[in-house]
Amino acid sequence: MMRNTAVVGWIPLLAIKVLFEGSLLPFIMSAIVVAIPIMAGSVVVDTKYYNSVDGSTDWVLTAYNFVQVNVVHSLSKYFGEDPSWWYMAVFAPAIFTVLYPLVLAAHFTQAKKQYYMTAFTVFYVLVFSALSHKEMRFLLPILPFAMIMCAAQVVSMKE
Repeated sequence: MMRNTAVVGWIPLLAIKVLFEGSLLPFIMSAIVVAIPIMAGSVVVDTKYYNSVDGSTDWVLTAYNFVQVNVVHSLSKYFGEDPSWWYMAVFAPAIFTVLYPLVLAAHFTQAKKQYYMTAFTVFYVLVFSALSHKEMRFLLPILPFAMIMCAAQVVSMKE
């Protein structure tokens, strides 16, 4: 269906829509009509596939297994551990290079105008910074939002 970590940045966006824009009923409807059937279908497909490989009859809940292995048992630490500030001090400067100061400035000055994008990127980086195993590629989902915010920052500097 999707990688478990793909939904991290969307959590604050959903919270904004439900809490501040009154979208609880549409969210519940889309959960019932779209999300639950897709997740159920994904469980069925995963179960059929993995059980055909090892002959098991257990239900396969890939998302649950991911959380158990990577969060509860922290087995990802065997691939390396970095301090919580690693994304902000090492990987983000490597990705954004000379734009990094502009990315940071945009998140402070554009926060009111671009609050959806700010919420997405800040929450995403905070959650991933809390995990011990870090890789540069984990920051890729924030790139589009960061670039849009940089563009908005440049435009506002011209005004």
